[in-house]
Amino acid sequence: MEMFTAEEFQRLAQITDSWCLSLLMPTHRTGRETKQDPIRLKNLLKEAETQFIAQGKRAADARQQLALLWRLVDDVSFWTHQDEGLAAYCMSQETYLYGTPFSLPECVVGGRRCYLAPLLPIISEDRKFYVLALSPKQVRLLEGTRHTATELELPGWPESFKELARYIDEESQLQFHTGAPPVGGGRDRAAMFHGHPAGDESSERKQRLLEYCRLVDGRLQKAVSSDTTPLVLACDQRLASIYREASSYTRVMEQPVAGNPDSHTPAYLCRKAWELVRPELDEAREAALSRCRQAVATGAAAKGPSAVVPVAHAGRVDTLLVAGDVKCWGHYDFDGRRVDLHDQPMTDDEELVNLAMVLAYVQGAEVYTLPLEQLPERESVVAALRY
Repeated sequence: MEMFTAEEFQRLAQITDSWCLSLLMPTHRTGRETKQDPIRLKNLLKEAETQFIAQGKRAADARQQLALLWRLVDDVSFWTHQDEGLAAYCMSQETYLYGTPFSLPECVVGGRRCYLAPLLPIISEDRKFYVLALSPKQVRLLEGTRHTATELELPGWPESFKELARYIDEESQLQFHTGAPPVGGGRDRAAMFHGHPAGDESSERKQRLLEYCRLVDGRLQKAVSSDTTPLVLACDQRLASIYREASSYTRVMEQPVAGNPDSHTPAYLCRKAWELVRPELDEAREAALSRCRQAVATGAAAKGPSAVVPVAHAGRVDTLLVAGDVKCWGHYDFDGRRVDLHDQPMTDDEELVNLAMVLAYVQGAEVYTLPLEQLPERESVVAALRY
């Protein structure tokens, strides 16, 4: 089972099927709750079969479409390797199964599209960033989100301290100490970088560090896809200042994860870096909310599923806010661009908040999920329009 990613979100958002059953549930890594997770899935599968049959389909076809998930109910090894949430999308010819790094609501939703609304934080909140863990002893490049940490290859960069010595005259320029007494005259010693030159930093010493940072920066920019992704430095404050001076990278964050990064795991460094990146996301969400409020005030907005789904279908949505904890059922006529709302799901209905989100997202809208009470006029979905 793979982890759900922004790439998977984008792929699933563009799939339609004659009947897709989306099963979402929280899962647990440890504790007594792990024994309840198979029972939760079993109950969801029974509900899924009921929904399937309610659409006029045969019970045997329901069992066949859900066969993979039924096998998992009794798979002990499967339940001992879980994350925080489980998302399954069962279509006529394919079943997609994902783990998620955050808990999901327990629900079954049927329709022609995958029910992706609860997974919207994967794209709206888990912004990608890079972490450069920097010291002369070791250089690591990490790619992180709020919940993930992956170490990337840094092309052409030496991994050991001895190789690094070819680039920097550390003996005369950097403060270091030996981890063991010298042997055979003491010339081959295990060196450890402190992060500060001894005494006052001379212009020559600073120049050496600038050269070092330029070397790293050049290799970093060959390894990343874009220099507009935030880059968080994990290093000594003084070295961070010199790196920012040496670097041509567009978005080096001002505040580093301070201290020697060599003893920390990628997960730890990305977790600390997320704390520095998160304020930018909060600002972006607040700006989106402000745009939607202004659009509502000036008549340049659509509110509620009946108004939003057609304009999302037409590609007119610039910014979309959806209530992550609300479901609205109905049918959308793609030819006539008309929405019929229903109190309860009927044959061929879809969850319309999810439909509005999917249609807007695949056409480039900026999409955020918020609690219902924070949305303008407490509507389940609000769109600021492009025109």
